[in-house]
Parts: sequence; structure tokens; C-alpha cells
Amino acid sequence: MPIRFAGHRIDVVDDQPTDSISSEHAVEGRIQLYLDGHPLGRPSRALVRPGRRDLGRYHMWFQATRFHYIESGKDVLYFARRMQATPGSSVRFEVNTLDENGVVTRDVLHPWSLGGRYAVWRATQFLRAHEWEAFPLSMLEGVMVPIILLIFPIGTLILGIALVLLGRRRDHEPVLA
Repeated sequence: MPIRFAGHRIDVVDDQPTDSISSEHAVEGRIQLYLDGHPLGRPSRALVRPGRRDLGRYHMWFQATRFHYIESGKDVLYFARRMQATPGSSVRFEVNTLDENGVVTRDVLHPWSLGGRYAVWRATQFLRAHEWEAFPLSMLEGVMVPIILLIFPIGTLILGIALVLLGRRRDHEPVLA
């Protein structure tokens, strides 16, 4: 199951045995990421599907997505994992990137902060079930809609009062003969 990108190898290793019967049944386990044989981050809790031998073994807990940036022509591998210590605890997402030059970056993000960059939002797409999230550009809606809902009626009311007052003033102005 290794992922190969730009001359590097990424392995996802878990502590569960592989079952000979193909199944989607998941059990509690821990996963560890390795880049070229070196640990990347610390082991984390995950639901592992022992009946799978591909990356579907970590469905909802690990995802790897390759992006090609048209502007620069560069390829970047985003590999993300869901970080949740216990079933009821808050969720974070560890998003690692590996570019063509072998540079690795790591971010740990809250679900609501994933909408800022499309690549991060997309790379965590299958890890976010049942989590409150922000879709790209929806953060603006959450801020702008309440402001518009307040400004429009207040602005309309002020404009209406101004027009009434201007109309009264014009009614009392003397007419030149």
C-alpha cells in the first residue's frame, strides 16, 4: 500500500492484523505515517478495516490526493488524516503536503478552518463526515448575510425617513413669483 510521489515513499502502518476475509467492518486501532521510512508525526487513533488491503482500510481516517497547479505546473501531494483521541472528543485534521522538490509541510486544522483553501478542503473531503465545516467561500456567507440582513432594513428605514423629511421641507418652501 505505499504511496509513491516525486521519488519519495509514504507508508501508512497500523496495529491491526489483516483479515483474509474481505470486509468493511472497522475496529479501533492506531495508524502511523512514514516518509521514506521515517515517522511523520505521532501515531493516532483510527478505525481500521482489517478486511481491506488498500487505502480503503483507513476510510474516514486517511486520504491522499494529488493536485496539479496549472499556474505553476507543479504537482503537490496532500495527505491528510483525521485526529481524534476518543470517539467523543473534538476533531482536528493533520494535513501534510509533499511537493516535487521533497519539501514537506504540516498543518493541524479545525474542521471549520478547512474552507480557506480549496486543496485542503478537497484533500480532507472523505475525512469530514458528521463534522461542522466551511465550504470554500461559505465563510463569507456566514459573515456577510447577517450584516446584509441588518443593513438593508435599517438603511431602507433611514432612506424612507430622509425622503419624508425632504418632502415636508419642500412643501413649506416659499414659491418665487
